[in-house]
Amino acid sequence: MSKRCMLFELKAKAKMLWGRYAMSTGFLHSVASPRVYETATEQVNLWRQKARVGGDRSFEVSEDVFQGALDMIYAVAFGSSIGATRTQLKLLRSLEERDMTKATNTVVEFPTAANPEDFEAIRILTESAEIAMNSPVPRWHHWFALKTFPKLVAAGKSKDKMIKARLDAAWLKFSSNEKSEGEVKGACDLLVQKEAALAHKDGRAPAYDTPVIQDELFGFLVGGHETTSTSICWGLKFLTAHQRVQQKLRLALRAEFRRAFEAKEAPTVQEILASSIPYLDATIEEVLRCGNTALASMRRAMQDTEILGHRIPKGTDVFLVNNGPGFITKPLPVDEQKRSKTSQESVSRHGMWDVSDIGVFQPERWLTKNEKGDLVFDPLAGPMLGFGLGPRGCWGRKLALLEMNILFTLVIWNLELLTVPDKLSTFAAKDVMTHVPQHCYLRLAEATYSVRASFISNAKVGIPGDFNLTLLDHIYDVDGLEWVGNTNELNAAYATDGYARTTGGAGCFVTTHGVGELSALNGVAGSMTEQVKSIHVVGQTSRKMQKNRMMIHHSIGFNPDHNIFNNASKAFRVAAAEIQSEEGATEEIDRVLRECFVKSRPVYIFLPIDLVDKHVSAKALEKPLDLKPVADEKKVEEAANAVLDALYASKNPSIFVDCLVQRYQADAEMRELVDKLAIPIYTSNMGKGIIDEDHPQYVGLYNGMPSGPGVEAAYIKSDLMIVVGNLPSDTNSGGFTRQAPAEKIVAIDADNVTVKEKTYPEAPIKAVLRKLLDIVTTDKVPIVEMPKLPERPLEDDRDSKLITQSWVWHRLAEFLEPNDVIFGETGTAAFGIPDATFPPHTQWITQTYYGSIGYATPAAFGVEVALTRNEAQGKPRGRTILVTGDGSLMLTVQEVGNMVKQGLKPIIILINNAGYTIERVIHGARQSYNDIVPFNYSHMLPFFNMPEGEARMNFHRAETKAGLEEILGLEHVRKPKTVQIVEVVMDMMDVPWRLSTQIATRGPAAVKEMQEAGFKVRQLQKQEG
Repeated sequence: MSKRCMLFELKAKAKMLWGRYAMSTGFLHSVASPRVYETATEQVNLWRQKARVGGDRSFEVSEDVFQGALDMIYAVAFGSSIGATRTQLKLLRSLEERDMTKATNTVVEFPTAANPEDFEAIRILTESAEIAMNSPVPRWHHWFALKTFPKLVAAGKSKDKMIKARLDAAWLKFSSNEKSEGEVKGACDLLVQKEAALAHKDGRAPAYDTPVIQDELFGFLVGGHETTSTSICWGLKFLTAHQRVQQKLRLALRAEFRRAFEAKEAPTVQEILASSIPYLDATIEEVLRCGNTALASMRRAMQDTEILGHRIPKGTDVFLVNNGPGFITKPLPVDEQKRSKTSQESVSRHGMWDVSDIGVFQPERWLTKNEKGDLVFDPLAGPMLGFGLGPRGCWGRKLALLEMNILFTLVIWNLELLTVPDKLSTFAAKDVMTHVPQHCYLRLAEATYSVRASFISNAKVGIPGDFNLTLLDHIYDVDGLEWVGNTNELNAAYATDGYARTTGGAGCFVTTHGVGELSALNGVAGSMTEQVKSIHVVGQTSRKMQKNRMMIHHSIGFNPDHNIFNNASKAFRVAAAEIQSEEGATEEIDRVLRECFVKSRPVYIFLPIDLVDKHVSAKALEKPLDLKPVADEKKVEEAANAVLDALYASKNPSIFVDCLVQRYQADAEMRELVDKLAIPIYTSNMGKGIIDEDHPQYVGLYNGMPSGPGVEAAYIKSDLMIVVGNLPSDTNSGGFTRQAPAEKIVAIDADNVTVKEKTYPEAPIKAVLRKLLDIVTTDKVPIVEMPKLPERPLEDDRDSKLITQSWVWHRLAEFLEPNDVIFGETGTAAFGIPDATFPPHTQWITQTYYGSIGYATPAAFGVEVALTRNEAQGKPRGRTILVTGDGSLMLTVQEVGNMVKQGLKPIIILINNAGYTIERVIHGARQSYNDIVPFNYSHMLPFFNMPEGEARMNFHRAETKAGLEEILGLEHVRKPKTVQIVEVVMDMMDVPWRLSTQIATRGPAAVKEMQEAGFKVRQLQKQEG
């Protein structure tokens, strides 16, 4: 074999080793990742020290990134860091701010420690590439310099010595046994191990330290370092300049690594490897697209060919430019017929960038929805050549992405990249081996583990007023907070309620004092009644104004008490922080937030305008809030044992699940418990959806007399009824007809447990359910035969072509999808939707107890805001489906305009039955006070500034079953991209049977009045137990 062939074979073998083995998932995860994580952590700690010493000033980090990237690739290659970052870190830890002699008001320059010898050799040889780039005879000129320039000769010898020593050490490890066994700590070990195994198999002498192998190892260091460090610099610059993207990325990371966030620590390398964060992938890809680390790829034509009709002779070098038309600027016009056949066929496999924002840094362009509607990262969203393509594409792509994934995760998790002065934030670049930024400045702050932001809404709603404007300014400065305005304060309170219900946390809204806080009070009262976590922040008059009883606008009388409004809300809250000094303010606010969660009801924070800009210590943020209610472990266990004793002694037990299970965030424990117990499950009207209705033990919705056929008879046969999270209002118990004999009841309530009339205090619902899960012996739980319910009765109007109450709710059930959130406004919807069978993971929201009509539209706005934020973080989301009546909509219709403005996409099913039908069935069926102003709903969307063409497409009106079937089948209705209005015309005297049945529980006079008015009333039947 000729020397040329042998050289080619050795190079091919080395390439195979890197591509097949060093880039394998096994090597990257088990060997490379821990080394990358360790060196990235050192990088973060170095910058922490610089921020400590430098204060609020900016500092240049290009050299830090260069050193850190070399540390990474060196550790991956040889199993341990070169020590460049560690050396600098050691120096920085010994310094204080007074030591910074080279500093201005905006910039600080740090002293540097001498780098390790190996590091300097690699740096000198890497930078020598500029000789070739600037020479007319690049290859010869570079070769001559390496052989004759003293500095380069010395660096070359140092490099050769270092690599030879590493190869020899690896050979000693793997040559001692035939199987070449031993711990692989880096790519060098892996290369030598594989070569030893191949040499043994081929019966030849190993070639582990040939010049080719040494060159490949050096190429691994340089190629895996220079491009990565450049890309990291661009990433830091883009994330600094685009604060929105940085904040969004941090939220996505915190949502994914929940354990780490709650533990106030960085995610582990194992957690990072196991994660899937579409927004992180999109951000990295957008950094590569906009940074243009490698401006072009070059390919040589190996035969005569043709590109876009132009003849390309064999041997021609073709440059594929990455920073021009189609990539970051508007594409050039191309005659598609001139493209090759394979090029034309590939068009459908990848997208093209939107020319309107092609030059903007926007990671969202890489996100698409999969068939489930989840946001996913799409690497083929548009043209990209950052790593090249084909057999000559970058073989180190996986490693580079891994390094950036880990480093950006740890940097954004631990540090806030604050904005830097304009003169330091330019995007000017220079072209050396890569397209590198001329400067990369950072200004840093510690990213606190703000436990407050983790459970309180990150979208603050409300209304601006002159006593909260400066407070609102600060919302824009807080990582993770976003201001979302409402059309009035009442709607803001409703929206907060909806947001809190769907997130399980607390919602927060802000108003001005007096007129604003009173306007919101009805919405707060609903949250109080239905036990929803709501935080109302009130911007008050200044302390001086309050003390002097000044006649400031929004006040009452000639000697106004500015706290009269505060007193008005006392009955509608469980705690209030009345801040009058910055001293102790944070502790007082934390006390109130705890009460909000422990008692699951509204709280207030009153903040005088003159305190808004006062500084307070951030120390309180370091202490996690204790959100657990007071519970005596012994009493919890005693209560749980009492429940189980009663259960084990029963023969035909059942379990009844109500809405307070969800309010006290015990729904996960509840679902797990019903799986374990495997006894019949019933729910209330308000508890519907907590347990999936396809559960094998689910019987039905029990609401007393207004229950489905056979449900009440089945329930009252139970000899033990475990009732969990009960809210026994009239509308949630069939007008108090739900049977609950005390001798049969085990009640697990919010704060205590009652077992057959004996009460166990200090036993919170979540703690009790968790204890039951821990100690239950399933073998002792009776096996209960599931009740067999009769078929749903056929309605006498089933053949009607018009839309009827007996038909529409079952049809709506077919329209629902898993993860949907469905609202039933107080009215016919709240009594009709319970007839629908929900798909799994459906959330049902109705304000059945408080019953403030108009609630559902703004509350649906709050839910849509929450779901949209979840979607932006890569979480799965369903649709918001609001079913409301024409009368209810009139009260809060303004919030539909806000939905249009915010780009939200609820489906609003509007029941047009000519007024207040729910009031007609109670009394005054044909009285004018139950009429409303007729409205042409087709004007609604254009009135709220949706373009006319879009508005026509997104408004739908159905008067017949066939018409509604057609509308519900439309793709843009089923998968909305903006607000959808579906007007459903129904008879004003048609009501759900559950509603008329509940009214009938009032007695014969009520039945007679309904029948005389023309309402259908089912015959009530006495159930025997």
